Amino acid sequence: MTADEYLTNLIARYRVVIGEGTSASSAGNSVYQVAKRWAGQYLRKGSYSGSYAKGTAFS
Repeated sequence: MTADEYLTNLIARYRVVIGEGTSASSAGNSVYQVAKRWAGQYLRKGSYSGSYAKGTAFS
């Protein structure tokens, strides 16, 4: 196994699934709902940031 193959396999094994219905998405939506209730009209939108948003997240 080459170094590239090893790294590709490692990335595939620990990559976080991204998208609607995933546990990370559900957690983000739950936090957003709490923040929205607290902030009311002052919260205009919420968005993901960091490795999850960039698609580079690992578990």
